[in-house]
Amino acid sequence: MPSIYIPHPRKSIKERFKSKCSEPDENGCIIYTGGLDKDGYGRFAIASCKSVRAHRWAYENFIEPIPKGMCVCHHCDNPSCVNPKHLWLGTNGDNTKDRSIKGRSAKNNLDGLPIKLLPNRKLNKLDIPIIRKLLESNVRIKIIAFAFSVSESAINSIDQGKTWYHV
Repeated sequence: MPSIYIPHPRKSIKERFKSKCSEPDENGCIIYTGGLDKDGYGRFAIASCKSVRAHRWAYENFIEPIPKGMCVCHHCDNPSCVNPKHLWLGTNGDNTKDRSIKGRSAKNNLDGLPIKLLPNRKLNKLDIPIIRKLLESNVRIKIIAFAFSVSESAINSIDQGKTWYHV
């Protein structure tokens, strides 16, 4: 007797998304368990060659469409969280202010709140006076960058007062 092929029903995109999410943790965060990008945000494939940040997809599909130019921010400060209750819309300025208030800004904020060093930061405030002395002594930017294991543009930004101006 010939076998009859019966296709399995495809999951809807929402079912596929939910299958990549954890149960809420003790903070209420629902962690996206699929792939993450370099910043720790979930990446959800919506087509064979297109993916979006998972928290943005969650906001758009469980709350409301995201107006052009708006950021989806986290109350919980957990980039892999996709719990719609933890997400809020804000401008880029709102997002920057929120980051600064939570102490995650690379620059010292004006409110005097403590800075937490970012995990990918290579320079610290003790390096900056040394770098400035080297720059004043006309040591080549390329050599300074190599010595501190950073890019030449990072040293240029210090030299031009674009970064680390608060030190």
